[in-house]
Amino acid sequence: MTLKASDESGATDTATVTIRLGGNRWNPAVIGPREIRFPENGTWRVATYTASTPAGPTNGWIVSVETGGGEGDFFDIDDAGVLTFKEPPNYKDPGDNEYSFSITAYDPNPPRGQRPGKTFFNVKVTVIDVEEANEQPAFADATTTRSIIENTVAGENVGDPVTATDPDRDALEYTLGGTDASSFDIDSSTGQLLTDAALDHETKSSYSVTVSVRDSKDSDGNPDTTMDDSIEVTITVTNEDEDGTVTLAPPQPQVGTALTATLSDPDGTVRGTTWAWESSSDGNTGWTAASGATSTVTTSSYTPVDADLGMYLRATATYTDPEGPGKSAEAVSGNPVQARTVTNSNPEFSAGTTTRAVDEGTVVGGNVGAPVTATDTDNGDTLTYGLEGDDAAAFEIDSTSGQIEVATGTTLDFETRSSYSVVVSVRDSKDDFDAADMATDDTIDVSITVANVDEDGTVTLAPPQPQV
Repeated sequence: MTLKASDESGATDTATVTIRLGGNRWNPAVIGPREIRFPENGTWRVATYTASTPAGPTNGWIVSVETGGGEGDFFDIDDAGVLTFKEPPNYKDPGDNEYSFSITAYDPNPPRGQRPGKTFFNVKVTVIDVEEANEQPAFADATTTRSIIENTVAGENVGDPVTATDPDRDALEYTLGGTDASSFDIDSSTGQLLTDAALDHETKSSYSVTVSVRDSKDSDGNPDTTMDDSIEVTITVTNEDEDGTVTLAPPQPQVGTALTATLSDPDGTVRGTTWAWESSSDGNTGWTAASGATSTVTTSSYTPVDADLGMYLRATATYTDPEGPGKSAEAVSGNPVQARTVTNSNPEFSAGTTTRAVDEGTVVGGNVGAPVTATDTDNGDTLTYGLEGDDAAAFEIDSTSGQIEVATGTTLDFETRSSYSVVVSVRDSKDDFDAADMATDDTIDVSITVANVDEDGTVTLAPPQPQV
């Protein structure tokens, strides 16, 4: 009998099929076009094939595409017999215009007494040219991925170029956009993504950008700046095991001043830290353990003593980071330990003694002469005054100004007592090295004279109640 078949492009073909009954092999017949003219860049569906046996037509027996010279590898065929290109063919690509191969039909369940047989059906697909002024470039997929290791310097390639194909082989221009475009660059002529700065996995491990492409022409070949296609690119920043660091502060160690070591690790939170402090005369060899440090997981402080004078100090941390145990980092002081330097001047009175005078009868809280003040060359220090000595109980002092005042319960009477003696003290609450210190810095003896006042006389009468 004669069979006629056609494909979606309108091409037709006929074949004469002879069905022989009987025999030992059960060979299905393949029904479909043998020669197909297929337009370049057309839909990927090429044709549909079915199988027929002496018992009648059936679907689902087309099991493979047998290659002839490897050309069948460009096609797929499904269980329903639908033949498709794996990728749209391009007439302009040499060697991609004609494909010859075989389609195989196979019935795995022949009738009783028959043996399964295969039928090989030869097919030829010819790609025909489609005349267009310009074909636009396109990416093969809608999304893709790239990766780069953290800390890669600026200007390095991020994976392979992100490229589109253009059947006309026009010069293509690539641009970069999307959420994280500012973190990367792109080579406009090749589609190669580049780092704009070193990236940190612990800060951000995934970025999203959009690569667009154009050939600067529309479908008629006229100039056109519109982008022709785009692809979403996910960039993964892969982690690497980074070294930790220890920093020392202050940079100049000195006797009596705490030197603090701080541990940091780019890989994340550290734990299980063990600290060790050592001293060396040259900063390279002969390290000797130093004791007395106070430590936490990320910091350790050691206060140099007189024995450390002129020595270099080293702080070493052994710890576990998110990448695993056994990590170590150290720092050596850039300078040897120096002696203490005086950084604070104590306040002083101008003399060892002074005098003040107050009128007899001065009320409680009244000033006893001018304030008794000291001087301090460290501008900004706060001075505190105190009062002591034999007659301190009879007076008070303003702790901030040094003003002596008459105390509660004190009556100044020249005729009873005309002279008192007190001591005024002063402190700036710091020692020579700016550490807190409440000790008195200086004192001054103050003689207080009670001045006589011309007082009115009085007459008294007794008894208080006169009577006849």
